[in-house]
Parts: sequence; C-alpha cells; structure tokens
Amino acid sequence: MNMDFHTVQETDMYEQIRNWNISKYSDNDRIRPDLQHLDRLHIVGKRKKGEFFLKISNLSSDDADIANLSITLEPPRPIYEYRSLRLCCQSNRFLPEETVRWFNGEYGRKYRQNSSVACLYFENIDRNDTGTYICKAEHSGQTTTKTVTLHVLYPPLVNLENETFLYTTSHRTLRCIADGDPENYTYGNWEHRSFLNDHIRYLNRTSTGDLILPVQEKQQRYQDSGIYVCSVSNGVPGIDGKHFQKGQSYVFQKGPPVFVNENKGIQYGKIGIQMELKVNVYSLTSITCQYIATSDGKILPLKTEMNFTTTKDKFYGQEIKLHGSKILFRFPELTKNQLTTYTVTVCNVYGNSSFVTKLQFKENDNPMISMVERTVVENRDTALVSAEQSSTSSDNDNSISEHLDDGYEYPYTTLVVINRTEDEHVYLRTRI
Repeated sequence: MNMDFHTVQETDMYEQIRNWNISKYSDNDRIRPDLQHLDRLHIVGKRKKGEFFLKISNLSSDDADIANLSITLEPPRPIYEYRSLRLCCQSNRFLPEETVRWFNGEYGRKYRQNSSVACLYFENIDRNDTGTYICKAEHSGQTTTKTVTLHVLYPPLVNLENETFLYTTSHRTLRCIADGDPENYTYGNWEHRSFLNDHIRYLNRTSTGDLILPVQEKQQRYQDSGIYVCSVSNGVPGIDGKHFQKGQSYVFQKGPPVFVNENKGIQYGKIGIQMELKVNVYSLTSITCQYIATSDGKILPLKTEMNFTTTKDKFYGQEIKLHGSKILFRFPELTKNQLTTYTVTVCNVYGNSSFVTKLQFKENDNPMISMVERTVVENRDTALVSAEQSSTSSDNDNSISEHLDDGYEYPYTTLVVINRTEDEHVYLRTRI
C-alpha cells in the first residue's frame, strides 16, 4: 500500500481555517490498522472505487461526528402530547453497508440497516417520551453519533381532594392542583353539581385555583354537598382538542337530617283501610331514630319501614335529584280520630329534624259509592231516590228527576240500579 501524507489548509464547519493532514490510499474500503491516530480517522467521502480521503484534525471526535449527521422533526417544535411525530437522522456520507440507528439510553428504539436514514415514528407521543435520543451511524468499525433532546409539552392533570365539612364550619376552602408542562396556568369558573350530576351553580374563578365556599346559614349548608369541577389550561390542548382540562372532587357537608321539598304537608287515607304516612329525608349519615307524634306530643307505636330512594330537593334554587331515605309509618286500620296533624322526627349523630304533615280523608272519595261500584256491572245507570218514591219509579230518567226535585228531605234514600237490557231494578237501602 502506497501512502502519501501532506498538509493543507481548509475551512471547517465553523468557518475556521485549520491545517489538515491528508493521506491518500486504496485498500478496499478499510483503513490501514497501523496508522497513527487511527481512532481519529474517518472516511468522509468517496471519489472513485478504492480511493478515499481521510482527515486528521485537532477537533474532538464528537465534533467531527456531528458534521456528518443531520436530524429533523416533523412537525417541528413545540412538541405537544397526543400528537404524531417523526424523528429522522440522516448521514451525509452515503456509504455502502452503513448502519444508522436510534438509541434512547442503552437500548435501540428503531433502526434501519444498510441505509443512511433512520426514523422514529411516534403515533401518539406522550410525556414519558421526553428525553435524549442518540443517532449512531456505523461503518467498517467507525462510529458517528449525534444527540437530540425531545421536550414533550402536555396539558395539566387536574387533582382535587375530597372534602368533608361539618354544618358548624363556616370557612371552607377547596384547592385545585394542576400538573402540566408548561406550568403557567389559567383557571376557569368552578361548577357545582349534585351527586347525581345535576347542575346547581357556577362559582367565580381565582388566579390561584382555590375556591372559598360562600358563607351560608347553618341550616342551608347541606346544599353545599355535591361534586365540584375545576377547569385549568396551560395552552396545550388535550387529547380531545380542548384547552381546558377538568378535575373534580366530592364535598360532603354533614349535619342533621333534612326533610326535602318533595314531602307533602297533607296526606290522604281511607277510613277502615291500612294507610302509610310517608316522608323523604336527606342525610349523609345513618338515620338513628324516627318517630311520629300527635299535636299534643303523644308518640304513636306504629310500625315503621325505611328504604333508600331517589328524591328531589332544591339546592340554591335548582331542583335536583339526590339519594335519600323514604320512611313509612303504617296505620293498620285508619279511624276517623286519626285524621289529624302529626309531627315526624328523624335523627342522626348530628341532631334531629322535624316535619309537620296533616292526615285527611279525600272529599271526593265516598266509601259507600265505592262499595256499590264494585258490584255494578257495565251498561247500568244508577240514581238516588227516597224510600217512598222508590215504588213509583220507572226506567224513565225524567220521572226520576221530578221526584228528586220535590224539595222534601227524606231520612232514607235508595240507590236504584237500572239494567236497561233486562229492565230490572235493584234497590239498595242505606242510611245517610
């Protein structure tokens, strides 16, 4: 092998004029192993088969390597999470049997052999892909590397803690914690929803993300229970394309039981028939007692039954659905004396609440007529006549009306059932 060494001045990649030791040789793509500074020799271009140019410089091997590799990103920075990204590395040497690979840490991510270009494809890049990536080109035992750092920006993850407050606590604060990149946050208005996700109200935002619940009277603080939603943006869109991300927490405002608006101040029953007086109660803790008393304070020994139910109430003027308890007080056989006013009391560990309701008999619900109606078949007409008139009544409606309008009050009446098909009269005598 014939080797010729000579020194030339050439401009490097930084536009600096430097002295270069150049040797010309031909050895089937390989560098002579006994050459001085072999570890700093690299093939930089091919003139013709078997003829190469080598350079030895005072630059570090890393600087020499960077000049031979170019890295591109599509789309260019900034890099947003949940977007696609293509990261490519290309060698400018275009040598046969050259291998270009990508490495992240100690392990290769993807690579192409026998190619001067290697690309990494991220279909949905995420924050965990942030890091340093190394492109390495290898040929005939020679290595060139170049690094690039990917900084993936991501929308905030919104965290809130569930809170429990007592009805005696007036100062109550909720804290909205955001974790995103970049860390410059804009907070939106808070939303208050019921536990069954009905909208209740909006609350004004703050620059810090904290929410101080407005002060209410103790009896009304139960309405602060529910779901609170915080909205935060740092300018990076989420996977759904929206800039504001949301988080929520549950607030439990504990206090005495509450009789919801769905309860009725008047309830109805029938004499001689079993009747259930019902109330609906909202309580975030277990019911410990329930009883019913008359207006003079006498507690009735009635059987009770309690079941979970979905009821309705108004929170800050909005009618919402909520989980509650339905309590039944069972009158085995309603009497006339029991048609009166009652006070229902319900307790939990925080106290008790009472509700007044009145038990009445429906005016349009006549038990005598109801009894007769169950025995009369279809296609029959009925009319009321006096005891003395019943013997002269006929199936003529006009004659019946004349007898009923004579203005005389009789102590007895007869219910006449007229069967128009068979022309049959049935007389049921009763006292009024």
